[in-house]
Amino acid sequence: MSSRQPEDDYDREEAEAIAAALDLTPDELNEIEYAIHEIANDDGLVYAYGVEIKEGAPQYILDKLAPLPRRGNLVLIHLR
Repeated sequence: MSSRQPEDDYDREEAEAIAAALDLTPDELNEIEYAIHEIANDDGLVYAYGVEIKEGAPQYILDKLAPLPRRGNLVLIHLR
């Protein structure tokens, strides 16, 4: 196993978790450019993540994301 393998596994698992939280498949997630932003309270406690979908995402993916909770242009992933 190469030293890169654990990092690749982490990246894959992270992408699968993001896709699941957005109700997308990993392949659909790969079709879009996005950025993750932490949403925290004044004490720095992270209570959600915001996924910023960059321009150029296919319309059918935007349609799938439309019913999800939002804060401005961010699709929210609330932590439990």
